[in-house]
Amino acid sequence: MDQKKARLFEKTRSGLKEEVIVSPLEKRVRIEGEKADRTRFGSSYFSNNEDRKNNKEETNTLKYFKLLESHIKQQDAIGLIGPGMHRVKFYNYLVEKNAFKNKRYIMESTNKLTENQLLSKVKNLLGS
Repeated sequence: MDQKKARLFEKTRSGLKEEVIVSPLEKRVRIEGEKADRTRFGSSYFSNNEDRKNNKEETNTLKYFKLLESHIKQQDAIGLIGPGMHRVKFYNYLVEKNAFKNKRYIMESTNKLTENQLLSKVKNLLGS
C-alpha cells in the first residue's frame, strides 16, 4: 500500500485472489502556462495557499481511505505492508472506526520488494 495504489489479497480455495485499487487522487498537476502560486519578497518566496493545499490533500487522502475501507469491511485480518507513513495513517483511520475495532492487524514496513518477495510475505501472513 502506498499513496498511488493498494493491492488487496484474499485467500481462496484456488490460491490468492488479488485486487488492485488505484488511488483516484492525483497530486496537483501543473497546467502549462499557469503562473506560480507564490509571491517573491526580496530573496524569499511565500505561498498564500499552504493551508488550502494541506486541506485539499487531507480531504483527498480521506476519500482514498474510504474507498479502501469499502473493499475490506468483510475481512477478519488486515495486513498493511508498504513503504512510508501512508499505511500508518490508514491503520489509525481504521482503528477509529467501530466496525474495525475487533479486527486483527499486521503492519510491516517494507522498501522495494520484488513481486516474489511480496507474494511470499502475503502467503505467510494469510497462512497459505
